[in-house]
Amino acid sequence: MSLDGFVVADNGHASNDQLIKATGSGAHVAGFGFAAADGIYNLKLGYYDESDGQAQLQVLVNGEIIDSFVWDADAGSAIVDSTSYAERELTAIALNAGDLLELSGTPNGGEPLRIDFLEYVFVDDLPVV
Repeated sequence: MSLDGFVVADNGHASNDQLIKATGSGAHVAGFGFAAADGIYNLKLGYYDESDGQAQLQVLVNGEIIDSFVWDADAGSAIVDSTSYAERELTAIALNAGDLLELSGTPNGGEPLRIDFLEYVFVDDLPVV
């Protein structure tokens, strides 16, 4: 995974005790080449939507935005813990081996884009054309 503006940080609340977080203001990008088989996938993003900001995140495939949302839940705390943990799921995303998946976001206030994981689950073969 390439990280531009993100760093890997140790945190006991995260999966495998690590997450990525933005290091400053402005846009940050984490990306990787999709290495699994071509197909239709569901994507699940685990992140920490803290109550002290409204960070924004986009999910891109090959530079095309497939989802964009504001982290504006106020139910959690202002730190990474179980109350600020959130998930977002994108369903039926067509992916090919070699596609570029990116998470591009901007921190806001005290919410520095803390991302726990991006998981992809095979659902079906791509349609035959």
